[in-house]
Amino acid sequence: MGLCYARGMDTNTQGQAPELESPQVGNQEPASVDGAQDAPKTFDEAYVKQLRAEAAKYRTEAKALADKVSAYDAERMTEAEKLQAQAKAAQEAAEAARADLRQAKVETEIARSAAKLGIDVDLARRLADIAWEGDNPTGVESSINAALAKWPHLKPQPVMAGATNPARARALTMDDIRKFSPEEYVARRDEINAAVTQLAGG
Repeated sequence: MGLCYARGMDTNTQGQAPELESPQVGNQEPASVDGAQDAPKTFDEAYVKQLRAEAAKYRTEAKALADKVSAYDAERMTEAEKLQAQAKAAQEAAEAARADLRQAKVETEIARSAAKLGIDVDLARRLADIAWEGDNPTGVESSINAALAKWPHLKPQPVMAGATNPARARALTMDDIRKFSPEEYVARRDEINAAVTQLAGG
């Protein structure tokens, strides 16, 4: 009995392919192609190092250029300050030279007026009322004359040299002094003062 049942079963299944469970594809969607494109790109380590090295190089070059511009600006400012200092020094030197020139002209005019009026140069300097026309003194002699007219006792009386008091050899005379140039007045100021004092009886 058992064998016959087995044969019966073989008879019924003979010639038929075994049933296989087919995959259910009706509800599944195919894999998206776009999904592969959305994946993030990756680079190898060597390429990343190269990019970093180039970035560092550009940063170094940019800093070097910025430092160079700053140094140039500082150097240019330093040159401007030097020029300003030189200009200031030149202006001060010009003002000092102008003051010296004015003083020399005043001293020359006072010495000339003192010699002409026969008074001491120091006295003439105290009596002079100096006005200016540009860098030239004016009114020196006239102001001294006005002061002597107001105070005549300030003008020394001439002393005649006697036999016991002869004049010194080659002493300056008023004519000599009147012939002096302004430069000679300045150069021989002490000699002129001594001569005027002597002629005035001092």
